[in-house]
Amino acid sequence: MNFHNKPWIDTCTIVPKDRHDPGQGYVINPKGYGIKAFTLGSAGQVKPVQIHKPDRFNLTAYCVGRAGEDYVTIINKAHGADARDAAVTIVAPGPGLHGAEIMTLAGRQPGDARGTKVTLGGATITGDTTWNDRWNTLPADPHAGIRLTVKATTAAIVKIHSGG
Repeated sequence: MNFHNKPWIDTCTIVPKDRHDPGQGYVINPKGYGIKAFTLGSAGQVKPVQIHKPDRFNLTAYCVGRAGEDYVTIINKAHGADARDAAVTIVAPGPGLHGAEIMTLAGRQPGDARGTKVTLGGATITGDTTWNDRWNTLPADPHAGIRLTVKATTAAIVKIHSGG
């Protein structure tokens, strides 16, 4: 499947394991992992996000939520030799912070955006096995917020449980 309708080019979302024998199964390319990551963090209504970051730090964030649950997706686009990890603090968007979980979209080599091997939630997505994703618990303090590090060339989907 390719957004540009050209079968089996390197940027396809899903490609055969063996281009000469599509009957051998399929693999998901990084674009497919990105689509799945945004699917996980897109349940609800768009909410405003404010980012305070140093100049030239290539970081974006999005928030989507509904009653009792918000998703903040943070993307650290830093790459290359000078790529830096991002220390992030999330101030809960609603009242009554009860907990937080994280799922990470990451390549095998932080800082290298050229990689073709990625994981989402610590697992690979294949066409012939169940995806064994993991949401990991994050420390969440109602006063100090949710603190995490987002490595270079990595995205983090943070699920925030609240009373509101």
